[in-house]
Amino acid sequence: MCCLYPNLCFCHLLFSLSSDSSATDTGKKKAGVPVGRTPHFIYLLTAAILLVVAATGWFFSPFFFALYLLALLLAFEFESAASIGFIGVLAVLFSLNVGKVDIAYDFLVILSLVSFIPLTFYLRKEFLKLKETEKRDLGTSQNRIHSARGYRRRYFTQ
Repeated sequence: MCCLYPNLCFCHLLFSLSSDSSATDTGKKKAGVPVGRTPHFIYLLTAAILLVVAATGWFFSPFFFALYLLALLLAFEFESAASIGFIGVLAVLFSLNVGKVDIAYDFLVILSLVSFIPLTFYLRKEFLKLKETEKRDLGTSQNRIHSARGYRRRYFTQ
């Protein structure tokens, strides 16, 4: 397992190279952007989660589920190449140790990691559809409010 520790740098490097260029800024903090949504915070969170999972035993870590949540965060915050790269590197790293303890469990973990990619695409598509319908509904309700105000002004302010 100790051969995986140097590969954390590679995983972080791949993530940072494939992240959306519009999500990174030139070092200037934008007003109104929460700290949790800045790329620097997400990089630190990624490194911290990887180190915690690595320190507690990778496959057998009680924090292994955090890798799935991290992949979901990357899929929503950055372009899909970042999430695919992250999951791909983890699958390759974990496939190097398949069969050392229990081959069925190892294949199940790798299969679940790889199957998470289509799930993130589906969730992202549904989330964008939901936001689009909310925006459309908000626009129609704003139009109703403006027309009601105009109606009130026309008939009740004279």
